[in-house]
Amino acid sequence: MDAVAEDWEAIATAFPFLDLTCHLHDAEHCEDAKPIIEFRIVDGAVIVQDPTITLAPTVNDMIGNLLNLTNPARERGTSLEILKEKLETIYGEIPQYE
Repeated sequence: MDAVAEDWEAIATAFPFLDLTCHLHDAEHCEDAKPIIEFRIVDGAVIVQDPTITLAPTVNDMIGNLLNLTNPARERGTSLEILKEKLETIYGEIPQYE
């Protein structure tokens, strides 16, 4: 979990405007997964705590899983390289915030 927290710290430092909550689960989505830790990213900082909210229900059926793919509030994964590339495409540079 320390490595995940370090990754979130790097992201929060690079993008201090982020305001999001992320859970790390004890299993894959299609299993009986339960959140075991929560990362709260806000104002350029990371708070690591026990899960305080339910982000999304666990869905154990194929139709539900497929329908969740269209939900814009569900998780989306990317790398820092891809994020930087998209920011440069949109803004012409990586925005810097003070």
